[in-house]
Amino acid sequence: MQTKIVKRRRILHALLAGFLSGALFFATVSLPVSAQDSIPGITPPSSCEVIQYGTSGKNQPLLAYRFGHGSNVLLMTFAMHGFEDHWDRDGNALVYAAQKIMEHLDRSQQQLLDLDWSVYILPCVNPDGLLMGYSGNGPGRGTMSYLDSSHTLHFDRGIDMNRSFPYLWRPYETLRNFNGDQPLASLESKALADFSEEILEQGYHTAIVIDVHGWTQQLLTNDNQGTLYQILHNQFPQNSYTTLEKSAGYFASYAAYNLGYTACLLEFPCDVYSESQFQASGYSEQLCSGVSEILQQYGMDTGHSARCPSVCFTDLEPLHQYHTAVDYVLENGWLQGTSPTTFSPDGTVDRAMLMTILWRAAGYPAPPQQEPEDLEDGEMEDPSAPEPESSEVDGTTSLDDDGSSEDTSVPGFQDLEDDAPASPEDNSSFQTSETDLILPHTGFYDVAEDSWYALAVQWAHTNGLVNGVYPQYFMPDQPVTRRDLALFLYRYAQYRGIDTTQRVNLYQYTDYRSVGDFAADAVSWCIAKGILPTVSTAEGPSIQPSKPLSRIDMAQVLMQYLSMM
Repeated sequence: MQTKIVKRRRILHALLAGFLSGALFFATVSLPVSAQDSIPGITPPSSCEVIQYGTSGKNQPLLAYRFGHGSNVLLMTFAMHGFEDHWDRDGNALVYAAQKIMEHLDRSQQQLLDLDWSVYILPCVNPDGLLMGYSGNGPGRGTMSYLDSSHTLHFDRGIDMNRSFPYLWRPYETLRNFNGDQPLASLESKALADFSEEILEQGYHTAIVIDVHGWTQQLLTNDNQGTLYQILHNQFPQNSYTTLEKSAGYFASYAAYNLGYTACLLEFPCDVYSESQFQASGYSEQLCSGVSEILQQYGMDTGHSARCPSVCFTDLEPLHQYHTAVDYVLENGWLQGTSPTTFSPDGTVDRAMLMTILWRAAGYPAPPQQEPEDLEDGEMEDPSAPEPESSEVDGTTSLDDDGSSEDTSVPGFQDLEDDAPASPEDNSSFQTSETDLILPHTGFYDVAEDSWYALAVQWAHTNGLVNGVYPQYFMPDQPVTRRDLALFLYRYAQYRGIDTTQRVNLYQYTDYRSVGDFAADAVSWCIAKGILPTVSTAEGPSIQPSKPLSRIDMAQVLMQYLSMM
């Protein structure tokens, strides 16, 4: 299971897949495993992706669980009130319903894929109220903290989240419905509002919100008793209809009228008075049936299977978490199959291919002219013009990919051996004397001018993206390592005029010494931006800079990185 933390933007989004251009994607960092178990009763299936979209006033992680990666969106929220009036902490029953929905979605992976769905389950959007609260008329129903108009956090009272959203907002002063002196007066409300908005900014075909409560036996919708209402009313025929239009401060109203979701506030029936009664009622199972019908009815026109570009590859699992990334790189021509029926997900991407991908992403820029444009036909250049200086190659120094010279006697230099051979004899490319060769316009002896990647490498070299792993040798067939990737993407961002100043402290990683000073800034920036995922080991988090990236990992990185350009 992959865990992500969503970094929200107001001026500029952190990555996914949009931290460079401002388009939204989700930046990812590892969370402690314990964070996944912070809400009692939730056991996330391995098929879902765990997203932390914020932190509560009492520093509890606010968690969402994503199933599928399609263009149709269903967002379901639970336990906005920790106390829902029928018994103490009856919000736990709503968390139970969320768990049942997650188990149902785990069994419905093929339906999600076929009908092109992304489903986000938020089992407890008010964890402080549920876990630490004590009242149905104050903290418990509400949060355990609130934000004043200067955004200072206070702990002497909480707010009713479902009166706090900026749709027809008005202040409530009662203990039960107090909502602060401005909309979104809690960390929990603000995080949920931001997350709901950011989901849509990824692009979508259909977007639905269901906010689940108890126990007033209602269906409040904005679709005028349309498809969403009818599907849920078929499951809960005892529930009455009310429009969301006049529901001031409700999350579902905000999602409907401010953000554009088709939305419903579902109140479970009123005939249960304990968690055991709720579990025996079958209402969770009825909600699962309703969700299945929603997926079918709203997704039937946008099914993915018929247009899936990776469907021909027998070595890809259709439900793999990186399926969307593979489709992305195939559709954009960044990567191709290794045969008509194989993608080779565990294979590697070589340096020539990565340079070609970046060149294509830059718009296929033409290489610089190699001869003066004012030469007439048959006119010769001045033979007395000085030859370009050649690089000395004596086996005692090695040029790393930032163009700087490293002394091989420096401790730790051998950590760079996957990126730079220690001497010319280490690679057959160096067996011919450079004095017998004419340096191609590509800038590298081992990149012929008629090779399929020549223009890309020449462009990359001219613009400082690559300097070779050895003076005037590019080594096009060498697999891209994690350090290579960081260097190339860092330089490409600079080429595009992107701010590359953000950093993380590399000393927290067990193998930071093997990064090398020449690559430290690039690796630090890529980790900070979520481009380069770190690796958990028994000794602690590591970078593994010399490890080649697999094709499927490269697909995920390219989707995150290039889709924002």
